[in-house]
Amino acid sequence: MVADVARRAARVEAALRLFAEFDQLEAAHRNAIQQVERLDSDGRALLQRLHAAKNRLAELNRELDSRKTAGMFDAHFCAAKWPSSATLTPKPGN
Repeated sequence: MVADVARRAARVEAALRLFAEFDQLEAAHRNAIQQVERLDSDGRALLQRLHAAKNRLAELNRELDSRKTAGMFDAHFCAAKWPSSATLTPKPGN
């Protein structure tokens, strides 16, 4: 009878150790899941920032191209409208 109680006590202690180990593994699993979710969220935020930066760069490039085109047009228009100073100087003999 004492042997039966000792065996039962040993089995209960083993079961309790397994439950404790299970609780630790479950907590570690929860922590790992939370870390993966945080990393996923960080990755998504980084991708959003990357896309925003690419969009801004494209916008700036379009603006630069527009300004270059406007500058070329202005330079061409000004040259056609106002003669250069070389054409205003009298030629010798005239």
